[in-house]
Amino acid sequence: MATTVCRARFIWLLIVLAPTVFATLGLAQNASPISRSGIYRGHRVSFQIVKGKMIFEGDIALEHVDQKPRRRARSARRRR
Repeated sequence: MATTVCRARFIWLLIVLAPTVFATLGLAQNASPISRSGIYRGHRVSFQIVKGKMIFEGDIALEHVDQKPRRRARSARRRR
């Protein structure tokens, strides 16, 4: 009798907690990637964050994307 109760509790925990654990670990099928945009090698690009990587056009991993465009440095010389 005691083993049946323990087994029932274990199965109930699996049914209740498994979806939460899978969603937390990112194993859920319906997890949507995050869309961002930035500057990559001087060009504005839109990409998605998938498993911590920046993915462009679905299959190109970008290594470094600037979030803000760089400002041009002002000339050190002043016009007289």
